[in-house]
Amino acid sequence: MISRHPYLTTSADETVIWKYMSLDKFLFLLINKQLYLSRVDQFSDKAEVLVTQKEVDYWNKSFHLDIKTTCETYRTTIYANCWIKSQNEVSTMWSSYASDKDGIAIRSTVKRLIDSYSGDLSVVIVDVNYIDHHLETVLPSNEPPNGIRFYTTKRLSYKAENEIRLIYDVGAANQNNNNTYHLLPIDINQLIEEIHIAPQAPASFIKDIKSLIKTYGCHALVKGSELLYSRTD
Repeated sequence: MISRHPYLTTSADETVIWKYMSLDKFLFLLINKQLYLSRVDQFSDKAEVLVTQKEVDYWNKSFHLDIKTTCETYRTTIYANCWIKSQNEVSTMWSSYASDKDGIAIRSTVKRLIDSYSGDLSVVIVDVNYIDHHLETVLPSNEPPNGIRFYTTKRLSYKAENEIRLIYDVGAANQNNNNTYHLLPIDINQLIEEIHIAPQAPASFIKDIKSLIKTYGCHALVKGSELLYSRTD
């Protein structure tokens, strides 16, 4: 099941979230009905799980923990799937994570995402926190030791992404595993509220997507990008 974390913040059920993706990734989701969780050390941002000297000193003094070594271990045991929180489309996300011509944006909500998975694995859903690593520590002083904070904290320069993440930890005993990803079976009709098509995609592409999702049993509304107010699909 997907649940909230006892110490970390998760947005309300009705919060609108988006997943921007290439056509290939959308087809994978549609056909396999599985969410792709990437191992943290495979993220393109190599500053994920940033452990500064300030963090090292803080964790050593407060908890007598070698947090740098601990985080290096967990980089190969933590898997994440990331979404963008926004009431509407975010124009820069098309070029960052999809394509202006044949990309896909899935609109959902926090509740839909939680309810789309009914399996037994313990997966948490957590808002990403953005901090100045030179001035702040990942863990507030009034909170018990919690290493997962590092996987839901990013630099201020990424604040515009406004992320929320699914986090799955396979456990320290599996730190030498070779699996760079984990797949989470989901109900696509529970997950997907709307499918938005890239702003520069031709009308024929929209028709193709409508036909395609019908073939694979997805009943979501398909529409052109919100960035094109003159389009009627």
